[in-house]
Amino acid sequence: MKALGIIIGILGFLLLITFHEWGHFMAAKMVGVSVNEFSVGMGPLIWQKETNNTMYSIRALPIGGYCALEGEEEESDNPKSFSKAGFLKKFVILVAGSFNNLLLGLIILLCVYGYIASGLETKIGFLRVLEVAWNDFIGIAGMIFSFL
Repeated sequence: MKALGIIIGILGFLLLITFHEWGHFMAAKMVGVSVNEFSVGMGPLIWQKETNNTMYSIRALPIGGYCALEGEEEESDNPKSFSKAGFLKKFVILVAGSFNNLLLGLIILLCVYGYIASGLETKIGFLRVLEVAWNDFIGIAGMIFSFL
């Protein structure tokens, strides 16, 4: 049981990393900056594939990931490099990872809330509402709000 918890924790961490790096990746692609590599994991290479001038890879150690942009580490003559991008484009690329973390947190929160709320009964004070007649005021109000 303890091993299952560790595996679930590692998979959750990888999901968070992948979603974060995917934010940087998508933002870079949208603003026209070249992405050299999108990697999940660190260390020795397990799998890789190149498509549209981007190397996609999975690595052995589930302790991180990265999105390597052209001109991110050093100057590049490529007009589509990160170093040649304007301030706003750089800002969008850098903020996109954190934005994706917030978005993933919201999605997880809504899923958990939906799961928990689906098992709850509607209660008003000490009364439990089992049924609402459609000709009652509450029923008419509910019908009106269901059409909004």
